[in-house]
Amino acid sequence: MIGVVLALTASVGFGADVLFARLGLQHIGAGPGTLISLTVSMVVTVIIATLLHPRDMVGISGTALALAFIVALLSCPIGRLLSFTGVRLVGISRSSTIVGATPLFATAMAVALTGESVSLPLLLGSASIIGGMTLILSQR
Repeated sequence: MIGVVLALTASVGFGADVLFARLGLQHIGAGPGTLISLTVSMVVTVIIATLLHPRDMVGISGTALALAFIVALLSCPIGRLLSFTGVRLVGISRSSTIVGATPLFATAMAVALTGESVSLPLLLGSASIIGGMTLILSQR
């Protein structure tokens, strides 16, 4: 249950993120906005991780560091820059809806790369995401 609560809390945070990004992007470009956002995020994350997991911060393996680097590269600078640019060009609701397709890509990669199984609820959830995106994106 705590995992669900944490995931919902993260969703609220991501929703607020694009709102504040939109407000900030009225005054600066997506590139500088991304740089500021990532810098603040890094400082806060390093402080929290060091306080909560000091031993883990010292003993990071090469494999863990390489995987974290890949995740950081794909999700943070590239993902945030594209997300901020999308918010600036098409607005919060349309951009967030498109970014909301993330579970479709995560599911496809999980099935293809890790052998996760496909279930009826998973297919119905994916169809719901596609249907919702179609409805919102078809509006003029």
